[in-house]
Amino acid sequence: MKRKDTDKKYQWDLSYLYPSYKEWLKDEKRIPKMISDLEKYRGHLLDDAKTLLAFYKDSESLEEILERLNFYAFLNIDVDLNNSDNKKYDDLINGIIADYNVKTSYVIPELLKSDFKTLEKYMEEEPKLKVYEKMFKDIFRLKEHMLSSDEEAMLSDFQAICQNYSKSSQYIRNKELDFGKIKLSDGSKVKLNASNLSKYARDEDRNVRKQAYELSKRAYEHNIDSLACNYIGFIKNYEVESKYRHYDSFLHQKLFNLDIDMSVYETLKEVLFKSRDRYKRFIKLYRDVLKYDDFKVYDMNAPLVKGANKEYSIEDAKKIILDTYSIYGDYYTDVLKLAFDKKCIDFLPSEDKITGWYSAYIPYAHPVVFANYNGKILDVSSLCHELGHFVNQYMIINHQPPMYVYQSSFCAEVASLNNEFVFSHLYREKETDKDVKLELLANFIKVFAGNFFGAGRQAVFEERAHTYAKNNEPLSSEVLASIWLDVTKEVYGDDLKGYDPNGWASIPHYFMGGGYYTFNYATANIAAANLAYKILHNEDGIKDKYQAFLKVGSSMSPIDSLKILGIDMTSVETYEVALKMFDEAIDEFYKLID
Repeated sequence: MKRKDTDKKYQWDLSYLYPSYKEWLKDEKRIPKMISDLEKYRGHLLDDAKTLLAFYKDSESLEEILERLNFYAFLNIDVDLNNSDNKKYDDLINGIIADYNVKTSYVIPELLKSDFKTLEKYMEEEPKLKVYEKMFKDIFRLKEHMLSSDEEAMLSDFQAICQNYSKSSQYIRNKELDFGKIKLSDGSKVKLNASNLSKYARDEDRNVRKQAYELSKRAYEHNIDSLACNYIGFIKNYEVESKYRHYDSFLHQKLFNLDIDMSVYETLKEVLFKSRDRYKRFIKLYRDVLKYDDFKVYDMNAPLVKGANKEYSIEDAKKIILDTYSIYGDYYTDVLKLAFDKKCIDFLPSEDKITGWYSAYIPYAHPVVFANYNGKILDVSSLCHELGHFVNQYMIINHQPPMYVYQSSFCAEVASLNNEFVFSHLYREKETDKDVKLELLANFIKVFAGNFFGAGRQAVFEERAHTYAKNNEPLSSEVLASIWLDVTKEVYGDDLKGYDPNGWASIPHYFMGGGYYTFNYATANIAAANLAYKILHNEDGIKDKYQAFLKVGSSMSPIDSLKILGIDMTSVETYEVALKMFDEAIDEFYKLID
C-alpha cells in the first residue's frame, strides 16, 4: 500500500513544525545571515561575561531554527522515501548544519584556552550563565582530547561527509533491495519490502517465514559488498577521529564522552558470555513448543502460540495503554493522551516508508512516534515501548533547558523497555484468555532475549569490526561475515545452525549516534528489568523516583541518573535480578502450556 492510500487519521500531523516546505524555506533563508553573525564572537568569547552569554543566546536562537528545519525534513523522508522533495530538502539542511558546525568549531578551543576559574568568575558576575555550568564542566573534562580550531573545523567537515555512509546504507536497505514476491498461505502473492518484512518473518505459516528469510537473505547477499563498503568506511572514519583525539579506540572515546567507565561495558560482556546456557534454554523453548524435526533459524521468529490471531485495532491499543500506565499517575496518562489526540504517531506501514519504530524529538517541540503497526499483541507492546520514549522525552523537554534535553543513549532505552515489561506483566494478570497470556509471556521472553542477547551479540560484533579498522587489518564483506558468525556462536551457542552470515547488514542501529549504540539496548534491558521489578513489587517511593528520572535528560551523568532508581550497572547482581525474571517467564510459559 502506498502512503497516499493509508488512512490520514493514522498519519502524524507535522504542521506544528511547518505547514509545508514553503514555510520551511522561509526559515531556511534566514540561516546564512544568522551563522555569519556568530563570526563576530570568534576570538572574543571570553572578553567578558556578557559577551559569553550573548553568544550562547544567539547560537541557541539559531539552533532552534536549525533543529526544526532538520526535524521536519528527517521525519518527512522516513515516511516517504520516494518523494524527491524530501531528499532535496534533507540534503539542503544537512549541508547547512555542516556549515554551522564548521563555522562554530572555534568555540570549544577558545573556551579551553582559559581555565575553569575564568568561567566560574563569569558565572558569578552573570547569574544567567549558571545554567551552562554542567556543560562547561563536560567541555573541560574533554580538554585533553580537543584539538585546535582549524583541526576541529576539519573534523567537522569530515563528520558531515561521514553521514553519507549512513544515508546510503539506509537507501540500500529501505529502497533499493529487491526482496521479490512472497506467496501467502491463501495462495496470493505480496511484494516483500523493508516495511512488511518483519510481519511475514514472524508469520504463523512456516512456509511464509521460510520465504521471508530466504528472500531477505538473497537480497542482502546481492548487495552485501555495497553495504560492507559503507559500513567499513563509516567505522574507519570514527577510528581515525579517535586516533587524532588521542583515545585508545573509538569505544574508549564513546564511553568517555558518555561519562561511562569501561568497567560497565566489560561487566556486560562478562555476564553475556556466562549466560549462554540461558540462551540455549530460550532456543529449547522454541524447539519444545514447535516440535519440528528439522528446526531452522527462521523458526525462532515463529509465534509460540498457535492460532492466537487476536487483532488489536489502534483504538484497542490506546485503551489498553492508557489503562496499563494509569499506575504511574495522571501526569503520565496526560502525556499519553496528548500523543494519541494530537496526532503525534504515524501508525501504518506503507511501501514508501522505512521499516522499524522510533520516537524522535528536539528541544523545541513535542516528540513524535514512528510506527509500523500491524494489529498484533507484539505491535501493542512495540507501541508501549515507543510511548515510553515519548513520555520520557516530553518530560525532559518540559523540565530541562535545551542544552540538557538530549538524553544519553545509555539511559534512553530504560523507560521504553520498562514500559514493555510492565505492560507484559499487568495485562497478563488482567487477561483471562490463556492464549493471550501465553502471547504476552512469549513477547516478554522474546523482547528480553532480543535486547540482551541479541543486542549484546551486535555490540561484540561492532567492537571486533572496529578493532580490525583501528589496527588497519583487511576488512571486507567476507571478514565481516566471519566475525558475525563467530560472535553468534560465542553468545548463542551452537545448538542452532544456518545463521545468515550477512545478518549484521540489516541492522540500522550500527549507524546511530556515530556508532556503539547497540550495547545500550543490552545494558538498558537489564536496568529496565530491575526498574520493572521494583515497580511491580511496589518498592517504597519507586514511582516518585521514576518520575524524577524521567525529567533528568543530560543534566546528570547516565550512571548518576540510574542511581536515582537505585540501579548499579557495574554490579553482576543487577544483571542477575533481570536474568532471573527471564528464567521465571520461561518457567511460567512451560507451566501454562502444560
